[in-house]
Amino acid sequence: MAPGQYGPTPGEGWEGERQRAEWARQRAESQRAIQQPVMPPKAPDRFGAIAYSLSDGTIGASWNFEDQSAAETAALKHCHGRDPSVFAWGHDVYLALAYGDRVLGGYGRDLRAAEYMALTRVGHIRREARIIAVIHSKFGMELPSNS
Repeated sequence: MAPGQYGPTPGEGWEGERQRAEWARQRAESQRAIQQPVMPPKAPDRFGAIAYSLSDGTIGASWNFEDQSAAETAALKHCHGRDPSVFAWGHDVYLALAYGDRVLGGYGRDLRAAEYMALTRVGHIRREARIIAVIHSKFGMELPSNS
């Protein structure tokens, strides 16, 4: 290190060595701070669920819950059918419910992926298979796409 590059040249002896060590430490810290990007804290996972009653076709959904159990309980509560069951749940994803020969759910990082999974699971080859509900586990209700 050239004299005067990071401040005045330290004195001789013990005090000078201590000063040089402190400057080296400060320089190393500033180098690390420059090299390490500051990352924002990760947002907590948010859970959602879709419940469906096979006997009367009612649907209940929940979103923005802190855990899976709470999301499922809320979806069942909002499904006013006689025999509600949770068919889809997830965190920070889209959830879709498809109806065909049977009812099954799907999930995906985007709307199309969730719908595709649900339709594939019920056998979308049949023309009568369709999406009956879509939500995002964090943001809530979405309209089914026309696919």
